[in-house]
Amino acid sequence: MWLFFAVSVVFFKLYFVPLQRFCITDFNKKHQNQMKRILVLGSGGQIGSELTMRLREIYGGSNVVATDINPARLTEAIQQSGPIAACDATKAEEIAAIVDKYQIDTIYNLVAILSATAEKNPMLGWNIGIGALMNCLEIAREKKCALFTPSSIGAFG
Repeated sequence: MWLFFAVSVVFFKLYFVPLQRFCITDFNKKHQNQMKRILVLGSGGQIGSELTMRLREIYGGSNVVATDINPARLTEAIQQSGPIAACDATKAEEIAAIVDKYQIDTIYNLVAILSATAEKNPMLGWNIGIGALMNCLEIAREKKCALFTPSSIGAFG
């Protein structure tokens, strides 16, 4: 048993660690001169507010557009550190207009409602959960953007 463990550790260190370093270094060299232009849908939410600020630290405030259906919900830090916009993600034309205006190449779809609200109004939950996702998928396809659409416990509520 110990021999198998020792061989596994040696194999991992000799094969995977150098491969991982090569892949990361190669990726960084390839993309080091390309600045991302990012759209965060749902920047007023719990995850969106943290992610927006972190992305602005990495890519610069002017390269990350923060949106929410109600921009007044955005924190003061978000409002002052870069561009913001009102955006209803259930309306594809609003997303597309922001993508065009800011030359967006990456979209983070973080729009959501609480599961208790969705249970009371299932069509609203469907429109926000599925409708906004479909809009993002179609716009990402049309405009050739990368799309990240993570989920949370609310999706399973």
